[in-house]
Amino acid sequence: MRVFRSISVTAFATVVTIASVLPLTDAAALEDNCKITPERTDAFSAPSRHAWNLFLTLNHPAREGAFVRGEPDCTKPLGAPGATAVWESWRLAATEVFLADGSEPPEWNDRSLPSGGTGSTPTNRDSIHDIRSISASFHEEDGVFVDRGGIGESRMNRSTYEFIKDNCLWSRDGLDRYAAAVIAGKKPHIDLPTDSIEVKAVWLEFGADSLPRGDPDRYYTAEHDGKLYGLTSFHILTKDVPKWFWATFHHKDAPENQYEREDDYGPPPAVKGTVWENYILGGTQIDFVNAVGHPITLSDHYIEFDFQNSSCITCHSQASNSPPGVPPRQTTDVGTPDPRPYFTDDTMTTFRVIPTDFLWSIPFRARAEVGTPPDRCIW
Repeated sequence: MRVFRSISVTAFATVVTIASVLPLTDAAALEDNCKITPERTDAFSAPSRHAWNLFLTLNHPAREGAFVRGEPDCTKPLGAPGATAVWESWRLAATEVFLADGSEPPEWNDRSLPSGGTGSTPTNRDSIHDIRSISASFHEEDGVFVDRGGIGESRMNRSTYEFIKDNCLWSRDGLDRYAAAVIAGKKPHIDLPTDSIEVKAVWLEFGADSLPRGDPDRYYTAEHDGKLYGLTSFHILTKDVPKWFWATFHHKDAPENQYEREDDYGPPPAVKGTVWENYILGGTQIDFVNAVGHPITLSDHYIEFDFQNSSCITCHSQASNSPPGVPPRQTTDVGTPDPRPYFTDDTMTTFRVIPTDFLWSIPFRARAEVGTPPDRCIW
């Protein structure tokens, strides 16, 4: 059977395509359960609605068993008991994209690497859903932050992953080689496809100081080493617009954050009666400044714990490769970024470092190569 990408992967316009490869019963269910199709133009004209449509699409139950990564199970409604969200079937950046030895990761559907496991919607104890170990996501180095927040995991959809794989950007050395080729005029600047998406998520432990009042039945949850964790915050990044579309969601129990932005659309009816009705849109962003040049701020209490007075776009616009031995540049600036650090001098005619198209996951997670890269990655 031909493999098709999910609704969340191909410009949000594949409902008919998916239906064409499903049995008739599934195709009928598709009309009922997978009818939400985010429209790219909404990123400009109705950003809150666009954010919620993305929310519904990415949190739809993923197909289980021998399924294609990122494919929704259209026989199930949003919030079906024991279901795992589509975005959690994407590749985990820390262990399935940027490997410890800097080697090339496998094909999209490969499951040979630690995937971090998955969470699930609340269910009774009789559910057959298997909540697998999430040790790849929850460990001391980049896992659970029980008292101050932080990024627990980053996952990439197929378009994002295959761009990184095709352009040999999975290692620190590969990124440096690509940047050198750009500066030499042999390669174009890093520009991800318009259907690229990344999700960043934070999980906090129940019973610890982080979620002392948390009721697991009101959270999307996951288990690890006998402990239960709740999804408390997540960012959705899509390449719907040149500077990307940014939406942040958090659980109703999360502390207040004055740097959120207004939701002028509101939770859609589809979340009513499901665990997802407990999540709030914290805001969207598509530009550095507003119509009168005032810097736009947007943050989440946990993901931007130490720098809530910040801007998703301004921060991520600084994502780039950096010279050997120099940490990637990241500041808490808001508003239009200063372009000078990208160039060798103030004339801004010769690039010193190359932007990674708003994705910090590339320079932050890429590791040094231990072995020899494929010939196609030598430019």
